[in-house]
Amino acid sequence: MNGMITQVEFTSDLCEFIGDGCIGYCGTGYFFQMTGHAQLDRTYYERRLIPILLQFIPGLRFRLFTQENTLRLTVYSKALVMFLHGLGFPLGKKATTVRIPEHVLSPAAVRGLFDTDGYVFFDKRPTYRKPYLRIGIHLQNPGLIEQVYDYLNTRGISATITTRKTKVQLNGPAVQNFLVQIGFSNPRHLSKLEETFKRDSEDTSGIASVAQQ
Repeated sequence: MNGMITQVEFTSDLCEFIGDGCIGYCGTGYFFQMTGHAQLDRTYYERRLIPILLQFIPGLRFRLFTQENTLRLTVYSKALVMFLHGLGFPLGKKATTVRIPEHVLSPAAVRGLFDTDGYVFFDKRPTYRKPYLRIGIHLQNPGLIEQVYDYLNTRGISATITTRKTKVQLNGPAVQNFLVQIGFSNPRHLSKLEETFKRDSEDTSGIASVAQQ
């Protein structure tokens, strides 16, 4: 499809592409590209991201391949590139200024960002009696990071933000609050959470399933 995308609602699903993608042009045409972990992110790409794109643009041409430890998704579509360019994606490099449109900003939209650029981390320092669960997101986009930070706090999810506005992190009670209100779709993060809930059964049953809503 090389035409233009018109009269399209910017759905929350599409927010899963604005944090970690880049658009460009080469001799073979326009392309959109994003990368993940070759093993840990494959299921998420195949069962979540690609179906979203195909629903958005049926018949879309794409290539999913691995290079060492990197999984790379390349989509060949001028229509998609121009659509993302109109949202603030610069040609030839990752977007560092794009933000989520206010009318789309929602738990599902924020979930999409954490699915692609977020992390689940266990702090195993001796200070803690058991591994301390932290959730965060890291982006080279201060405006988007600040937007996520503000949104989480307005929903009562106490988040912290780094001085350079490249990272938002959740600790302690904020983690459970995040899982209930936002959650994850990426199996990579869900599997880490399941490991925690299997080790610690203190009123955590059911939170893993809530994280997928």
